[in-house]
Amino acid sequence: MLCVALRFFANGSFLYNIRDAEHISKATVCRAVRKVCLALKRFLQIFVLFPGHKPVRVIKEEFYRICRSNSLPNVVGCIDCTHIPIIAPSENEADYVNRRSIHSINVQIICDAAHIITNVEAKWPGSVHDSRMYRASTLSNRLERGNNVNFLTGEIDGFLLGDRGCTC
Repeated sequence: MLCVALRFFANGSFLYNIRDAEHISKATVCRAVRKVCLALKRFLQIFVLFPGHKPVRVIKEEFYRICRSNSLPNVVGCIDCTHIPIIAPSENEADYVNRRSIHSINVQIICDAAHIITNVEAKWPGSVHDSRMYRASTLSNRLERGNNVNFLTGEIDGFLLGDRGCTC
């Protein structure tokens, strides 16, 4: 089951390619991918953790080393959004059409200076603008509660770098 799901994740192929190569039914491939996704989801909050598993001071220093020539202090992450193409859903189909007229889910990702993903929001239809996703996110609420907030409570004093679509 795990191998079937990993093969699907690795090549991004349609189910029939995996089904044909492994000589298993499409339903079996679908079940395997779903079970593995649900198992991985249980670990999401353990491994994908903002601002990460390092102290905030270290994260800021790593970004500062990258941007030293531009003197950009107190960066705790880089944020961007990307559209993942999907098959048009039967319900609320128009909500999933993005600005390029493709059906998609808009995914917001934050990473640290080592390109490690520290936050993911993957629940918005393609028509939703990046800035709306950020404003509605749990992370936005955590970061905007105050200045110099306590890291021990899970709240961070710092900046996210993003393009103009991710108006923070």
